[in-house]
Amino acid sequence: MPGSVVTIPPFGVSDSFNQRVIGVITPNTRVKGAKGMMGTARDQLLFGGAPSVYGIWTVPNTRVSIGGVPTVGRSSQGLALAPSGTGPVVTGPLLVSQGDRKINNT
Repeated sequence: MPGSVVTIPPFGVSDSFNQRVIGVITPNTRVKGAKGMMGTARDQLLFGGAPSVYGIWTVPNTRVSIGGVPTVGRSSQGLALAPSGTGPVVTGPLLVSQGDRKINNT
């Protein structure tokens, strides 16, 4: 299902504890939308609050890419993970509530 693109900083992305993103590590330094840099599947999202959670994208958009890396939009899916002594623990899905309405992709 097509939808609006997630831009960096991703104001419309939250984790399963309803915490907003406080930081992003992204390889995209060139492609911008109206609200900021376009999000890609390689973006690492960091959420505030307790427990400490980070996010990864598992199902990005398939038809639009930036430098060979798929973009991320409202139809994309991801996982929120919490670090632990035995490895990452899935805490729930990444929730995309809004994107840049001026840019749509599939």
